Amino acid sequence: MSRMLTGEPCADGTLQLNGYDNLAAAIDIVLNELDFVGLMEDWNESICQFHRLYGGKEVLPLDNKRRWNVPLQGEFSNKHKSTKSKILGIKDLHGFKDVADTVLYEAVKLKFERMVDNGGGRCYRYMTWDEIKR
Repeated sequence: MSRMLTGEPCADGTLQLNGYDNLAAAIDIVLNELDFVGLMEDWNESICQFHRLYGGKEVLPLDNKRRWNVPLQGEFSNKHKSTKSKILGIKDLHGFKDVADTVLYEAVKLKFERMVDNGGGRCYRYMTWDEIKR
């Protein structure tokens, strides 16, 4: 990922290229140039934050507060399920550890938390079926 963010090939088939040379530039891009980052392990909050940033903001004349369209419940489901029969695991990496991307991922998590905090906090809330029906 650090290589891809800086314009180099990301999937050239060699695990030996570690991305260290690109790490500082990739972190700078994440922290200072990307408007949005999402986290797979915080998928629902990522979808909610995306809507907060890009989801049809409008100014309401009565209170002059900005509002955004809440995501539909279907947006929280997995629309692109894998059709692969074999799932690769850590043993398939043959000991390779992507230290550069691990460091970059920590920068992404920091960016995500800053984005959430600057937007007024977490916006995703679990809803029961009764709440959805209402």
